[in-house]
Amino acid sequence: MNALRCTHCGGAIAVKPGLAGPRCLFCGSDALVASDIAGEAPGGWFEFRTGEDAAQGAWRDHVRRSWFRPNDLVHADLTLHRLLVPVWASSGRFELYWTGLERAMFEASGKRPTTGERVVDEGQVLVPASAALQQDELNGLGAFDVSAPSAWHDGATDLPHEVGEVSRSEAARRALRQVERREAVRLGEQGYQDVHVSAVPVHAEAELLLVPIWIGVATWKDVPYRVLVHGQERVVVAKLPISWAKVAAAVAAVMAVLLVIVRLL
Repeated sequence: MNALRCTHCGGAIAVKPGLAGPRCLFCGSDALVASDIAGEAPGGWFEFRTGEDAAQGAWRDHVRRSWFRPNDLVHADLTLHRLLVPVWASSGRFELYWTGLERAMFEASGKRPTTGERVVDEGQVLVPASAALQQDELNGLGAFDVSAPSAWHDGATDLPHEVGEVSRSEAARRALRQVERREAVRLGEQGYQDVHVSAVPVHAEAELLLVPIWIGVATWKDVPYRVLVHGQERVVVAKLPISWAKVAAAVAAVMAVLLVIVRLL
């Protein structure tokens, strides 16, 4: 497949002739080179439900919700682009085996080892087939409605799409790690500590799909920050700068309150 690969971040975008942009959608770099990539054809794709105005509004709301962001970050130069990103969507039944520590009142350490097992049915485990999109970014965006994909074929859409480069076998391995991670989080919420989970697939299947994501690079003080907006929901994922002046002010305020309490006591 003919594509433009970014030598800076590794992202590879396949687009129709004449539709390619001058910069990488993932990192804003202009280090793009033509590449021939052998990738598995996707089984389907999904339309955008979130328009550009809604995506821009979700970005502004995301910045304003965090008091520790710089005030002028909301005015950062950001242009969002539609992009279909390849993901492996897995589902199936998994056996889970785990070990960990639980609270024990009469033990000297206050803990004791324990084990457990159960069988779970997972309806959607997403793994990026992308060379640029990270698993934590995809997890942050959350679930996609993948119930009714449109059939994929050449000319199915003019939207740019990334070429999937993660193999089916590697995606299956990563999906198991995601299932284990979900179970470890669940057990942690129940109070177990130092949890280790092993997942064994009883039956699992996976399909390569193209999901809709708004993507852009917010430039603040000449530093680029990747911004992702869910193409079906108003969910934003971005690793953004912190205002250390605000952090210092918050710490100073807490210390002042503690000092007043100490004096009163």
